[in-house]
Amino acid sequence: MLKKSFVSISFASPKKIQVVKLTSSKKSVQKYISVDLPESVIQNLRVKDVDALAKILKEIWKKVGLKEKSVGIVIPESLTYTKLLKLPNLPSSELDEAVRWQAFEYLPHSPQDLILDWKIVGKDEGEVTVLIVAILKEDLGGYVKSAHLAGLYPLVVETPSLSLIRFSDSKETGTIFVYESFGEVIILISKGQSIIASSVVNIEAVEEAIIVVNQMIKHYSQVSIEQIVVGGPKMSQVIANKLKGSIGKEPVWIKPNVTGIDANSFQEYIIAISQQLKDPAEPSDETTVNLLPPELVKKYQREKIKHQIWSLSLFVTLVVWILFFTTLGVYMFMGMEAKSLKGEDVLNQIPPEKAEYIAQIEEINKVSNKVLAITKAQVYPEAIFNSINGALPQGVSILRYRLNMETGVIEVIGISSSRQLLIDFKERLEENVDFSLVHIPISSFEKESNLDYVASFSYLPKADVKIKR
Repeated sequence: MLKKSFVSISFASPKKIQVVKLTSSKKSVQKYISVDLPESVIQNLRVKDVDALAKILKEIWKKVGLKEKSVGIVIPESLTYTKLLKLPNLPSSELDEAVRWQAFEYLPHSPQDLILDWKIVGKDEGEVTVLIVAILKEDLGGYVKSAHLAGLYPLVVETPSLSLIRFSDSKETGTIFVYESFGEVIILISKGQSIIASSVVNIEAVEEAIIVVNQMIKHYSQVSIEQIVVGGPKMSQVIANKLKGSIGKEPVWIKPNVTGIDANSFQEYIIAISQQLKDPAEPSDETTVNLLPPELVKKYQREKIKHQIWSLSLFVTLVVWILFFTTLGVYMFMGMEAKSLKGEDVLNQIPPEKAEYIAQIEEINKVSNKVLAITKAQVYPEAIFNSINGALPQGVSILRYRLNMETGVIEVIGISSSRQLLIDFKERLEENVDFSLVHIPISSFEKESNLDYVASFSYLPKADVKIKR
């Protein structure tokens, strides 16, 4: 899976919104901000004023100076349902149906009201362990719609527990996470990358969190807790010591794994930073959980690409017209100068200094001809992209593209759900008279499904343009 750049928006606390952007290397924090939310915006963890939240997001992007429009969203833990299932080791094509069939036996809502995604967290002989996460469409819709109204393009939606579990060093043994932030404590029991149970406690006293931790450990006694991991801006050494006294193990603090942020601020932004460390895989990926529905993933990808093409077209058009009018002005000025010089030269003899003007006029004529030829041969990027999009079969998506407007060389990078669909895509490109030299490496066809591919080809109307120099 190709890594994508995006910004994390965390609603781990209903009272605050946190925004974090890491550098492209994912080793340093580039931008981060925390903003208090008015009580009327989010009530009982649900977005009540979509327009107000969208306006706040726009103001944050403007204030911090963020240019990236792709975002990941962390939603409140209490809005979701999490469960582990054990299923026979079925082929990938059958496993999704089996997971959903069994999951809805446990979930308290009908399938049409829920968004569900899952990932494989363990494999034994003859069976797989699957982690499922589900949320009501209505609850998810408020957060996603607000981001979209703010001009952003959501790529991934996950929960705080999915973010926290990335800090687990344990492969097989049990771990309990206790993360305290803004009057809430997130308690999570995990085994490897499997979330056994999670709970969110609103506390007024430390003892309440300790009681819940002990109750969860007792209830899930089949998991041997070997490690206590603690963190959060409000987590104190006093709480850590009480956990140690109650459970009998030394708590391990979540430590900064990025630069560009001080240790105290890191504890506040742990969840948002953690989401930045993942690849925003589509919901069809069986190795990750993404609560954003597949149709919305594709919709926002298309909208982002269209926006990029429109911006590029506007820039190219602006540059061409500036060059054209600049050259035209110089051409007219030099033309008048040449006429004046010609009228003064009654003896048809051109002095050396005037000969230089004439040479400059001839050079300007050449440049003008080039600009006019460029203007005449101009092809808008959206025309090329529409031709490519018209060749895309359902099940083949484009994640990234490179387009050289001078040579007509195009490269697209994306994912195909099957090998046959990728072959169909290649054949459709070859059938288009505007494209030539279509090439997809053999390595792109190695898998049967979920193929990462790179396709390169030439756009003939652009590649065949010859401008005299």
